[in-house]
Amino acid sequence: LERFLFTGEMQHSLIGKLSGGERRRLLLLGILMSSPNVLLLDEPTNDLDVETLGFLEEYLETFAGPVIAVSHDRYFLDRVCTHILAFEDDGTLFFTPGNYSYYAMKHRERLAAIQPVSAKPTKEAPARKEKSAQRRLKWSEKKELEGMEDAILKAEQEVADIEALFQLPDFHQKYGKQTNELMEKLEHAKAEVARLYARWEELESIKE
Repeated sequence: LERFLFTGEMQHSLIGKLSGGERRRLLLLGILMSSPNVLLLDEPTNDLDVETLGFLEEYLETFAGPVIAVSHDRYFLDRVCTHILAFEDDGTLFFTPGNYSYYAMKHRERLAAIQPVSAKPTKEAPARKEKSAQRRLKWSEKKELEGMEDAILKAEQEVADIEALFQLPDFHQKYGKQTNELMEKLEHAKAEVARLYARWEELESIKE
């Protein structure tokens, strides 16, 4: 009771005197005191106030059994989920380890991969290519090009290492509090890979 902010004085009060939020908190507490081994949560953020929801999230972090939550609250899903089963717009189901932010990032990548790419050349493209071929690589650019493959491999390995963390069965226990930080690192690492590839193509075009 004290963990859910029911002080000693409140514990001797009539339930009828509790506020709506306090009653929901008491109801939740009564369910958790029954020691369930599975929790099914249907839009829990719709019925709980912010304070009670905070206590629920803290409880779920130490809950030993499985938790199945249906929710449109992205923040809640980021805080408590270790896997996402998404019902997507085309009627398919997509399952992935990680929280909602990780799922959303992978969803954007899948959409980008299937977008049609126009092969229609622009009128200026030949002129730009001819212009870039008119000069040679500088000494510093040659050195940069020589080390580009190793730099790309290193950047891709960083992406793979971070993504591997999200695949761990005990990711939530070990890295749950670092999820947002890891997501940012993953975004930066992927951006660096894309930048290196673009730079490599640029240097190769000048060289040729």
